[in-house]
Amino acid sequence: MKEKLEKVIEAWLTKTINEDIWKGHADIHIDEIDGRFKDKSRWLVGGKACLEKAIEIRKKFSLPCILTLNIELTSEDFIGANFRNYSDIESQLSWTPPSLYVFPPHSEILADAIRESQQIIVEDIGIDSLDCYYYESFVPDHLEYDRWLWLISSVAQLYKVI
Repeated sequence: MKEKLEKVIEAWLTKTINEDIWKGHADIHIDEIDGRFKDKSRWLVGGKACLEKAIEIRKKFSLPCILTLNIELTSEDFIGANFRNYSDIESQLSWTPPSLYVFPPHSEILADAIRESQQIIVEDIGIDSLDCYYYESFVPDHLEYDRWLWLISSVAQLYKVI
């Protein structure tokens, strides 16, 4: 019997790909996948579990897609990528839970986002073949900086998204 995590992610991936929703910004917050991830203290553990499960499903069904986990960070000032590991990241989480995204091969949306980002190394993620990117820019309407950490599955390299 499939666990809830697998059922929800598989249904979301299937619908997103089959209905061409993935050509835009197709995401699902981890707390929508499993209620165990509603608490902020579980966001990084939950995000990792969801990304690992999505990668497993992609492999199982040979889905030609790029998977990412997007983690939003918060700051009122420009501070750059001031973290090296998951512990450092946890203290900077914003008010919204991480999201899984799925992109088609050769996604221009993802390619543009990567071009505007800085590739970084985050220790102790524990998932093989991930590329990590950091994005930060000031948003005048919000009077703060948008800060994002993108964990991108290795398929991005296979399809030469960048």
